[in-house]
Amino acid sequence: MEATRIYTAGLFDGEGHIGISKAFAKPPYRTPKYILRITIAMTDEPIIQWLCDTFGFNMNVYKPNNTRKKTAWNAYLHSRRAADFLKLIHPYVMVKTKQIALALEFQASITAFDETRGGRSYRFKRLPDDEVQRRETYYLQMIALNNWSHRFHSISC
Repeated sequence: MEATRIYTAGLFDGEGHIGISKAFAKPPYRTPKYILRITIAMTDEPIIQWLCDTFGFNMNVYKPNNTRKKTAWNAYLHSRRAADFLKLIHPYVMVKTKQIALALEFQASITAFDETRGGRSYRFKRLPDDEVQRRETYYLQMIALNNWSHRFHSISC
């Protein structure tokens, strides 16, 4: 199993993405929902299918209109299942360590908040303003960590 985690960590470092999505809820809730999401996208369907079989990922397919482009496969998890997967590969990841640490902290804070207010059913209630602001801060921090523009400044070798 360790070899599987090491391989998957490398795959995730190269092809994966960690994000916190923000969706605005319909009335009467009116507070946004923040959800941890991870994805691995590639054009090799057997690898994506293996992720689904091995780790319980869900799968989408994107077929391009342009015939010169390949079909892309997307494996994804969200919320607690995403955090559980990240805990498995975290010791072996080299590139996305900061994103994983933030993602795990974010999901742990949501779980703790929900548990102190009645468990999973709380997700259907309006969030207090201070909780919305805390989740927004995580959301913005993840955007900053995923911003690639700072990685392409001139580097002396």
